[in-house]
Amino acid sequence: MSTRFYSNMYLSFVLILLIGVICSALIFGYFSTKVVMQEIYSANMKALNYVVDNMNVAFESIDNITLQLSSDPGVNFFSYRAFSDDYFGLKRLSQNIDSLKVANSYLDSIYVYYKNNDAVITSPDGKMSLESFYDTLWMKQLSFQGEIQWIFNRKFNRPRGMNGYENKAVISYVRYMPSGSAYKNGAVIVNIDVNKLNTMLDQNGINAGGVMIMNDNGNIVASSVKGLNIDSKTILTDIKQNKTLNGYKKANLDGKYYITSYLKDDRDWIYIMFTPMETLMDTQNMIRNIIFISTLLALFIGVILSSTFSKRLYTPLKELMSAVIDGNIRQNEGCRGSYCRFEEFKAIQDFVSNVIEDNELLIEENKHFESYAKEGIILGLLHGNVAINDLKADNLDFISKGFSKLIMLVIDMDDYEELIQRYTDDQLFQIQHLITEICNSNILTDDNIKINVVKTYPHQWACIIVSYDDSICDDPYILNIAFRVAENLKAIVNTQLNLRITIGISKSATDISQIHDMYLQACEAIKYRITQGGNNIIYFGHTALAAKPLYTYPQHQEEELISALKAMDKEAAHRAVHSFINHINCYKWISHNHVYYVFAQLIGSVMRLIYGFGASATEIWDKGNIFEDLSKCQLMEDIENILIKFIDETILCIESKQNNRYAVLIDSCVEYINKHYSDKQLSVEKLSSKVYLSPAYLEKVFKEMRGQTVLDFINTVRMEKAKLMLKETNLKIEDIADKVGYNTARGFIRAFKRRESMTPGQYRHHLLEQKTDDIPV
Repeated sequence: MSTRFYSNMYLSFVLILLIGVICSALIFGYFSTKVVMQEIYSANMKALNYVVDNMNVAFESIDNITLQLSSDPGVNFFSYRAFSDDYFGLKRLSQNIDSLKVANSYLDSIYVYYKNNDAVITSPDGKMSLESFYDTLWMKQLSFQGEIQWIFNRKFNRPRGMNGYENKAVISYVRYMPSGSAYKNGAVIVNIDVNKLNTMLDQNGINAGGVMIMNDNGNIVASSVKGLNIDSKTILTDIKQNKTLNGYKKANLDGKYYITSYLKDDRDWIYIMFTPMETLMDTQNMIRNIIFISTLLALFIGVILSSTFSKRLYTPLKELMSAVIDGNIRQNEGCRGSYCRFEEFKAIQDFVSNVIEDNELLIEENKHFESYAKEGIILGLLHGNVAINDLKADNLDFISKGFSKLIMLVIDMDDYEELIQRYTDDQLFQIQHLITEICNSNILTDDNIKINVVKTYPHQWACIIVSYDDSICDDPYILNIAFRVAENLKAIVNTQLNLRITIGISKSATDISQIHDMYLQACEAIKYRITQGGNNIIYFGHTALAAKPLYTYPQHQEEELISALKAMDKEAAHRAVHSFINHINCYKWISHNHVYYVFAQLIGSVMRLIYGFGASATEIWDKGNIFEDLSKCQLMEDIENILIKFIDETILCIESKQNNRYAVLIDSCVEYINKHYSDKQLSVEKLSSKVYLSPAYLEKVFKEMRGQTVLDFINTVRMEKAKLMLKETNLKIEDIADKVGYNTARGFIRAFKRRESMTPGQYRHHLLEQKTDDIPV
């Protein structure tokens, strides 16, 4: 019987081992294949996401370009006016198109097509009639419906100087204009170079069979796939059946299997990467060989261990059976003889002892985790993520057991953004830890008061003050305690850490379910430091004064600021900003939102002025969105710093725009004078009407940029032309005077003599004498 028992035990071990090893090998083999496919898919997804990001950046740039052009008054001007009405506007528009094209490396060209004028503006070509343009036929077939249209798979022949024509493959992005109007009479067209897109795809799919981009209709936008015959419609149908934004499938292409990983973007374009199955099979075969060898080795070791364990387990049983049969085990006397071996039982006893010790250690560790659990419950209650009804009574013993009143303090660091710049992460952690320790210290010695502290954010702590004195449950008592705690905390942090903090105090409550509302009240009170000032203690009950704020908008100060900006007077603009802020500071109980709206209105007024000078907000505030930066300000000093920087950048931008604008206007005046110097009515007033400036202001700008007045310049041009005619023609003095714009010969002679110190006749005689002297004898 003993031998049969040993054999059954040995076979049971071997069978269990065999089943376990084989099942493990099968499961590991299955999941290893899945892991390999998932890794390939993940790598493909990473590459595809990179492609999508590149495309999104490119198309966002294209969308901004077309939106900017379609909304430009200068562009829409020619939708209903002739090109000859504004030559300088047409020239500026062509240069603007050329500068926009540089912003995106994938762009081939930009057109502005006017259906009414039947013409195209592009750069560097400028204005062209549609009949003389090389890329025209498809434009006449545009729908002019909606706002945006994509044109795929388009090719055209473009002249290449003396080298004939080059064939270009492009995708055309069409935005109809005017934007927002039901009647469209023009379009902004951006041509995207397909070859550049293919190059980008080829670089990101270098370890695969290639990358392809299709739209939702199966049109191929771009592709780096080479040597494969792909039916895009079939692939699109298979992908749409999955109904997911990304995934992968097996596909048979030209007799070979590929893993097709795909990804959809917000435009419903589909990005597909083809990976040959050989890449997967090589790795899978290697893993299969490793699994097979490991399985054999595990079986061999398992058989040996099974035999050893069977003997080890069977030997004490055999000796115990022999001892019982021989009568060698006696109650209360222990064991004697060669059969008495109890090492296995002692091992079991030791094991049980170890388990008991481990359990005691776990109990000690659980005590440490109780504090973390306590913080987690408080955080959940503060943020409203945990409902009181979902908690057991035992979970709330640290707060709710026998209390009479609750009140909330929220401590917030004033200069946290500055501290982030000044200190390292480790130093910040030490500061946060010290503040937590200060909050947890015995600030009050009252046994009926308990304070529970939890860190809600890196810069913020919440203190729940609990009163257990049933005889004292009125609001002034608990509020007085809250102010004492707040003042002690602020004093310790100010003196020991040299930091500024603002503390918000909520209203008191008698129900633990109001903890979330008390936290929101204290946080709302902290927001009033924007007018109350930092390093302060603010009670939410006082903020009721701001429920219906009584204040006047400082319109006079705004007008002073706008006037200073127009005059480009930086000091006056700074004084206006200070005056504006001082006016708002007079009203102490204005909420953070009302302060934001007041300064947002001021910035909006400045931006309207900026737009009037032809600039945009991005040219001035390139750090991001100024309104978003304004909303993050916690103190009035932060708002003042933002406004001063904004005003300084505004003045620099206005000066730049003014100089550029005046340079163009003065150049146009000079050009006009050189062409119309013979006009007897040529005057400052006539020139000012051409450039839309007042005569006095034109005189001022012309003198600053050319160093002489308009009339002096006109007379200089006329005199130079007259001297040329005296030298090269035999015209009479009266005729020359008429040709250079003088009403009478007497006026011409008087002006000529005043400038050249001789009459025109004397000047001509002087020239003839010089010629005679130069003739050789």
